[in-house]
Amino acid sequence: MKNIFFMTSNNLPNMLISNLNELCIDQGCSSLQSLKVDRHTTYEHSTSVQEMQQSMVDVINDKFKNDLSDSKFSIMVDESTDISVDQNMLIYVRFLEQSLGCFEQKSVLLDVCKLRDGATAEQLKNTILSSFDIHDLKINNLVGISTDGAAVMTGKKSGLVQKLKSENPSILATHCISHRLALASGQAADSIPYFLKYQEIINAIYKYFDNSPKNMARLDKINAVMMSASNSLRFKQVFHTRWLSFEGSVRAVCDNYTSLLSVLSEDKGARAQGLLKSVSNVKFLYVSYFLADVLKPLSILCKGFQSSSIDFTSVSASLETTTSEVLRLTESRQGKMMKDFKTSVPEFVCENGYFEFHGHMIKDSEKQREEAERCCGQFGEKVVENLKDRFADVGDSKVLRAFCGLFDPAVFVTEGEVLNECVDIVSDHVHEEEFRDEYECFRRDVMSNYGKVANDVNSVCQIALGKREMYGIVAEVAYKLLCVPVSSVECERGFSVQNLVKTKLRNRLDTNSLYLLMKLNIDGGDQKSFDFAFAYRKWKNVKSRRICGY
Repeated sequence: MKNIFFMTSNNLPNMLISNLNELCIDQGCSSLQSLKVDRHTTYEHSTSVQEMQQSMVDVINDKFKNDLSDSKFSIMVDESTDISVDQNMLIYVRFLEQSLGCFEQKSVLLDVCKLRDGATAEQLKNTILSSFDIHDLKINNLVGISTDGAAVMTGKKSGLVQKLKSENPSILATHCISHRLALASGQAADSIPYFLKYQEIINAIYKYFDNSPKNMARLDKINAVMMSASNSLRFKQVFHTRWLSFEGSVRAVCDNYTSLLSVLSEDKGARAQGLLKSVSNVKFLYVSYFLADVLKPLSILCKGFQSSSIDFTSVSASLETTTSEVLRLTESRQGKMMKDFKTSVPEFVCENGYFEFHGHMIKDSEKQREEAERCCGQFGEKVVENLKDRFADVGDSKVLRAFCGLFDPAVFVTEGEVLNECVDIVSDHVHEEEFRDEYECFRRDVMSNYGKVANDVNSVCQIALGKREMYGIVAEVAYKLLCVPVSSVECERGFSVQNLVKTKLRNRLDTNSLYLLMKLNIDGGDQKSFDFAFAYRKWKNVKSRRICGY
């Protein structure tokens, strides 16, 4: 079983088990010889391997059911197409696990489901409910769901969320914050014609080097001469659906700009000369250095939003900080890269229409400078506007914002309209008459006895959960606030594992085999701590085994 676990963790095919066992025997592990009861029974057939994988997955699922018990939980759902053009839906479960007196978020892969009849909202709902039945989960315990925001997921009339809410009206739904952030930035760029052209130029640069080892070798050679090879980044492709990855592409252009111009200048081909004309002007240079500054805080925010443990309590503060920084960089143009740019560029346009930039002549004009400043300003303002629109407190986000207000020390220490509004919204959501009185007792308890430790929303939620026997309704609200996912990033990571497991060479894996391999890979944990003895007992008791003497 340990060998099978090792192969699964390293995405090796099951057919290698006999070779791995033989290698271990050659290294002195004689106990594996007992697997070969006779020449027909070796327990190395694909069916035997899958039975052992199933036993190990059963051990993981038993622990999950024991940890979850009858607690509330949330789900993260997304669908994708694999290498065999099969449409699969991944379902992750998120719940709170108590560890050392604190409640921490934990996410596990629940199921991998093949969508045989298309990804309609009704099909998605039936698939989820069927998976709940298999894993003994109750729809009434579902408190939240996070999706990518596609119409089939969040449609107001007949989307998946609405269909699940018809089964349990108290479910809180969120649109993945990472998707919203990418859409806010991408749509801001789409609204500015030059930014669309800029993206085309970046991709043209990438293809110029990626498709030609000769061009790449010339670039490396020039970087080596300039002693910048160790610091420069490789040119990267830009994808519209992953617009925030643009930061790495822009940074690579800025780092390699001088070398880029040298390579293009040496190449007299029409393609190279066309690229040279597009990049050797002040407009392209200005936009590149501006984006290198502005995209940096957005990229950092994006990485923060992809954390497995992020919850609604930490979204607002991070978003506000980033929005302020983007606005500051847009208005002041005083970011690190822009400062370097301004020190290398003359304040006024030269009479000949060119200036020297690190040994290369750059075309310059008042019109280009004005257009560059204008489109950069429009982009920054549009990003801020889109972020405010996409992260507005509407629908279930308004309820979650009210949840935050109840446990925010800055709000509940002073009675006022903000606190009263939060209490009203939460009261309507929980439908409990005793909530107002219970919350008031909890609030006064925290202010009187926990003033030194109640520093933020999360710490106050931990107090509520720790005193759940006294403040049951308040604790339930705190549990929801920490449990409801704000991102479906776990599903994206799951699809990455899916693509590592199901490859061109393993394209015939069925859905159950794919699930077993992904489950062990994602939730199997460390091999040293896995309970193989329990897995063996499960495997042994499934049916009669000749190796066990019956």
